[in-house]
Amino acid sequence: GAYKKVNIFLCMQAEKHLQMRVEAQEKYMRSMMEKAHQALASGATWPAADEQAKISPPGRK
Repeated sequence: GAYKKVNIFLCMQAEKHLQMRVEAQEKYMRSMMEKAHQALASGATWPAADEQAKISPPGRK
């Protein structure tokens, strides 16, 4: 009945939220891999700790 519909709705919302998180993490990882590739190609070193803080993963500050 109504309980089952609410449960299904909540499950769908949770799945949607998790999918968005997965996509954000994937985008972040792609960005980091591209930056690492560019740094290696240019002979640059990895950013210092203060620079690393600026590129923290989604959902983390």
